Amino acid sequence: MDRLLPLNEEGADAFIATIADAAVKELVRLAYVAARMEYAHQRYPAAPFDLEFFVRTVAAAYARPQLVRQVLSGLSVAKATGWDALDEDE
Repeated sequence: MDRLLPLNEEGADAFIATIADAAVKELVRLAYVAARMEYAHQRYPAAPFDLEFFVRTVAAAYARPQLVRQVLSGLSVAKATGWDALDEDE
């Protein structure tokens, strides 16, 4: 079986280079490297994976310091983001 290469790897690298906040840049780089290594080892199905979309999404999440602090302090992502308000079935 041929291995697929991640999509938009160069775009992901270029986007990471534009991140001004050093902490956010390193967190995004950490996620990028982890995703790239998982992909290289084919731990997930061999399917197209858009690295640029991934790093942009991760950067948007990490660029919210208050949200990151809340999650690191133990608050669930649902509560920190307000997504729990959508679960009004209970």
